[in-house]
Amino acid sequence: MLRSTLLKLSESKSFANWVTSNGTTRRMARRFVAGEKLDEAVAAARECNNAGMFVSLDYLGENVATTSDAQHSRDAYLEVFERIAQEGLHANVSGKLTQLGLDINIEFCEGLVRSIVERAAGFDNFLRIDMDHRTRQTRSRTQSRRRHGHPVLSLPQ
Repeated sequence: MLRSTLLKLSESKSFANWVTSNGTTRRMARRFVAGEKLDEAVAAARECNNAGMFVSLDYLGENVATTSDAQHSRDAYLEVFERIAQEGLHANVSGKLTQLGLDINIEFCEGLVRSIVERAAGFDNFLRIDMDHRTRQTRSRTQSRRRHGHPVLSLPQ
């Protein structure tokens, strides 16, 4: 019951707005979310790198409804790889296939993933596929395996 409630809350935009605007919940979330802006995430990554840790950066979100939203997510991931390279960070990027349009069109999603993976390869980096909600995991794993073996794509086991 608790798990299903938490999963439902994770999909709620109004709940997300409440968490990010409420001082107490914002402080609690900061432990897990480096920042809402790329500059904040880069600063947190730099701090972790200085402490000897590697970092995985995410562009939070999933289950986009339009191809435009998926393209926006792709563009955000491309920008994250650019910044990682510019800043010389020891970091990779983690993304969700539903955020890149898996639920809209599989071939469209593949194209967006391909562009991100190619950018990552250009920086000698990789994209880690983060598994979506359990109802989409089989589809995400099937789609991910079509890319398995690519040197810059990491899949969960």
